[in-house]
Amino acid sequence: MDQWRRNLPWTQLSKTFQEAIAITRNLGIQYIWIDSLCILQDDASDWEIESEKMGTTYSNALLVISATASKNGDGGIFLERPAYTTITGTGLNHASFQVFARLLCDHDAFTHSHEHYYDPNTRYSEIERIVLTSPLFGRAWCFQERVLGTKVIHFAKDEIVFECLAGSNCECGFLAGFEDPATNPARRFLACDFCDSEDSTSDNQDQSSSPYANRRPSTGLALGTKKRYIVPFRFREWYDFVSEYAQKSTTRSSDRLPALAGLAEQWSASETGPYLAGLWRNDLFRGLLWVAYGPDRNTSQDYIAPTWSWANMQSTIFWLSIGKKRPIYFIDIDVHKTAVVPKGLNRFGEVAGGWLFLTGIVAEATLTRLHGNDGSVHSACVEIDGKIQDFKADNMRRCARFIGQKVLWLKYCQDDGFERALILAGASDEQLERLPSDIRTYHTICQRIGIVRYVYKEIELTGAKLLSMYVL
Repeated sequence: MDQWRRNLPWTQLSKTFQEAIAITRNLGIQYIWIDSLCILQDDASDWEIESEKMGTTYSNALLVISATASKNGDGGIFLERPAYTTITGTGLNHASFQVFARLLCDHDAFTHSHEHYYDPNTRYSEIERIVLTSPLFGRAWCFQERVLGTKVIHFAKDEIVFECLAGSNCECGFLAGFEDPATNPARRFLACDFCDSEDSTSDNQDQSSSPYANRRPSTGLALGTKKRYIVPFRFREWYDFVSEYAQKSTTRSSDRLPALAGLAEQWSASETGPYLAGLWRNDLFRGLLWVAYGPDRNTSQDYIAPTWSWANMQSTIFWLSIGKKRPIYFIDIDVHKTAVVPKGLNRFGEVAGGWLFLTGIVAEATLTRLHGNDGSVHSACVEIDGKIQDFKADNMRRCARFIGQKVLWLKYCQDDGFERALILAGASDEQLERLPSDIRTYHTICQRIGIVRYVYKEIELTGAKLLSMYVL
């Protein structure tokens, strides 16, 4: 280690690192940051501390070099390009001519979000194809670094692509002025740090226009709320960003939150409130309305995040759309009894546990069967009020444990003629062991297993009652 601090042997650097250093020198830049060289890889403490600083490191970089088409560190940056074709002929004036041409470049890796961004079925299949030509776009850590950088130069398969706050461009000009909805708004937001002016109101605003005015007053979250809701820009952009990020892969399942920590640290502000395992305390009502598409890629038994957080799933994540009117929420979240326990020093990184305390209208249901995969969404059925109702299962393996057992139907919110409910099941012994003793003995402790959207009044909730609970 001491030797490497004084001198890095050139021959021991990978081809990609060597070429990145060559680019940096040719640009006249003195310093370069390479994660795997600048962070002690076998030192958990150094890795944890530095991962939180990723936001500052990449957002302040003069330029971020992206080996977009390289499969690994040995792949290099300067890949062999398709050869030009020479076309010869004779013009109308009998003069000979030559035209140099090449095949049209594939820009799908940079434009796929624009065309398919709000179509979960298409997005799920598109990302797999794109990773074949641009492997870096499939990695979670690299996606965060791409968004944090204000100027990014991509060495793609066929050409160089440049991204900045103003948009994108490439050598052939196809991307001139293009803005990727998955990266540009977030990049511009972080760099400019503007406020949510379109959704902000004066602090003297009457409480009746708060986000939660259409439901029972909350003893926790609603009190003191002064801003209009309509999902302020800071939250709306976060959900869009996470929907894109969630499709990326990590080598370790435990990196699900750490690979986002640098950006979360930059994103946090007084308006967001504390960070809760991938969600923000001041928008928890909306934040809990996520749905998982496709299979859960995580086969590890390690604890990643609470079941109410999207981060506990290694799947594509989308948030259920909200209608034009402000939704009416039927639950009450007490933030003073809600917490996430960091696993280490980084409050935006790995978590060791977490719980959400809420009060809401619940009815008993029976989980009857699993549907399996219909192509994008895993679904299951519950029997409630003598009717069979499908719901979107978060994780099929988790749901399978409760077939034939009682579960809770938690009435969540209503808007535009539809209602949404969370499907909850009893917490496991393993989950209970992570809790402090004073919480472990509470009468109702649950875990989330799914979410459902249904027509208003279609489910009567016979025998429903008001119940307080912890959700793990």
